[in-house]
Amino acid sequence: MTDHDRPGAAAAVRGLDPVVSLAMGVQAGPGVYALLLGAGMSRDAGVPTGWEVVADLVRRAAVACGADEELAAVDPESWWARHGDGGPLGYSGPAGGAG
Repeated sequence: MTDHDRPGAAAAVRGLDPVVSLAMGVQAGPGVYALLLGAGMSRDAGVPTGWEVVADLVRRAAVACGADEELAAVDPESWWARHGDGGPLGYSGPAGGAG
């Protein structure tokens, strides 16, 4: 099966603006495309940054331990250094990922 045989495949049309061709392909094939955008785009859309997710996990860990939530929220790295697993706070450690 070629690209032209697939339903919803956007074939380049001579004389058609490439942006219009892409838009038509996206519209014709819902769920087929993924957009890879930078942190600025997601941040503006209200999606928390990776660091905000890590900081929130530290805040939740502090609450679960009965610690001062404010202290953990103000300086998550310091709180984690004193009360965490001894490793640095980051994306690949237990607080920030599946290390």
